[in-house]
Amino acid sequence: MIRTITLSDGRIATGAEIGRLDDGRVIIASGRDDLTGWPLRRKGLRGLLSALALAALAMGIAAQLDAETLLNVSYDPTRELCRDINAAFSDWWWRRATRPPRSRPATVARARKAVP
Repeated sequence: MIRTITLSDGRIATGAEIGRLDDGRVIIASGRDDLTGWPLRRKGLRGLLSALALAALAMGIAAQLDAETLLNVSYDPTRELCRDINAAFSDWWWRRATRPPRSRPATVARARKAVP
């Protein structure tokens, strides 16, 4: 476990915990040296985060219990937008160019070739 300790001269060090002493001090490995010091306590922050996590979990469970309908998230809301943009671009292209624009449908195989 990664621990943060306060050294005897007041400096703070962080490293992997490798042992504990009987008086409560912690030994950490911080690169080339093993350091011994008092563990830095973060009770306030840890307690606050725990309370927020429990509250979020409780609200999520309550929301699930009241659910009556489900939203199908597999629907692609950009499909109609892209169709409209493609039509507008095609009209604009025909007003400016003499050749029709070329387009190919996207496939997974083409995407895999394009993205290493």
